[in-house]
Amino acid sequence: MEKEVLAQLYEHFVNSSGVSIDSRTLKPGQIFWCLKGSNFNGHEFIKEALDKWAYLCVIDEDVPEEYSFSCFRVPDTLKALQELATYHRNHLKIPVVAITGSNGKTTTKELLKNCLKHQSAFVSYGNLNNHIGVPFSILQIQKHHRFAIIEMGDNQPGEIRQLCKIAKPTAGLVTNIGKDHIGNYGSIEAIAKAKCELYEYVLEHSGKIFVNEDDEFLRPYGKFIDAYTYGTTGNLIGKVIEQSFGKLTVALRQENWHQDIIIKTHLTGNYHLYNILAAAQIAIYLQVPMGEIISGMTSYVPDNMRSQIIEVENKTIILDCYNSNPSSVKANLEALRDIKEGKKIALIIGDMLELGDFAQEEHIAIASFINELNPYSFIGIGTEIQKTFDTVSAEHKVYLTSVEEALATNIDEYIKDADIIFIKGSRANQLEKLLEKFNLKQSV
Repeated sequence: MEKEVLAQLYEHFVNSSGVSIDSRTLKPGQIFWCLKGSNFNGHEFIKEALDKWAYLCVIDEDVPEEYSFSCFRVPDTLKALQELATYHRNHLKIPVVAITGSNGKTTTKELLKNCLKHQSAFVSYGNLNNHIGVPFSILQIQKHHRFAIIEMGDNQPGEIRQLCKIAKPTAGLVTNIGKDHIGNYGSIEAIAKAKCELYEYVLEHSGKIFVNEDDEFLRPYGKFIDAYTYGTTGNLIGKVIEQSFGKLTVALRQENWHQDIIIKTHLTGNYHLYNILAAAQIAIYLQVPMGEIISGMTSYVPDNMRSQIIEVENKTIILDCYNSNPSSVKANLEALRDIKEGKKIALIIGDMLELGDFAQEEHIAIASFINELNPYSFIGIGTEIQKTFDTVSAEHKVYLTSVEEALATNIDEYIKDADIIFIKGSRANQLEKLLEKFNLKQSV
């Protein structure tokens, strides 16, 4: 897009009340951005947007003449969104912390958000972490914000670097390296290289990085003078003191502290120690008072299908089905094993997707962790999960091809005597629909 056109578009943006990419949630005075995807075309909703008093509609194709005076034409609406976000970022003179990683990035970001409640901070919403979500998030940052936290996701090499060129982070965190999207990358080493594009960008621009010292792929970055390290060793050290379902207590300490900081959370699983450490390390870097950090961690309650705990009569449902990969499933199963305490656990596990040629071996591999847990019952849902099902030794087990089949099947005998029901699967499985079995459809 030509500089003059971009400057003109930015002037419209400054005079508007923001940007909307969804006509259903558009507010008066916002610019409606007509993006296109495989299953949608924003240009079809221009009338709806204008009826809701959109300030302007950004388009890249012909529209009816009656709407043309309310539209701003660009060569490509997606590229224009990204270019405008970059242009806006260049006008912002604030620290921007980017967060990526295989697992835990959203939980870390939400923990941090809770710690920043009393700060003038922008934290990206939900899971807006891709080539659309990141520029959209950047355009939400306003003049009164003192700093911003931006989540970044990827499933192809080079994506993180491209997102960095838009967000221009001054600090960066890679939570860990796992087997997410390994079918697209080919190896865990390739995944590590892709995630660490964030570190490379930040270091190239004289920024700060936060490094998990306990992750073998990330540890080498801890040697940089601009690195803040954390883990069982490092600048910020943590350990688990106590854990049970929905209760994880940790102790944090730094060399210059007089005593440990004890934080009681509503999280389940000792793997969350690293999410807590990462969020705390960033908050400390941003000079957030320790009282606000402790309060933020303590008051955070997981939701949105990420380690979400739902109590139903005499059962506890742990809903962790926003996404799934071999690393996160393994961590979940080990956590359940450690806090089982004689409780009967029913596992409902769906397919792990985007594993490519690794799908068979990874689905077989998680069976050994299920057998170590020795659950009361196992319900496998999907197509790939059958490979797990065949290897699981649980006495009570059933295999179903889809969540729709599960809803149509009486699975009560597999869950009626369970104390804990753990539900885990990739987003496409839509396992949250199983809450209908407990009349909890509206709970998520």
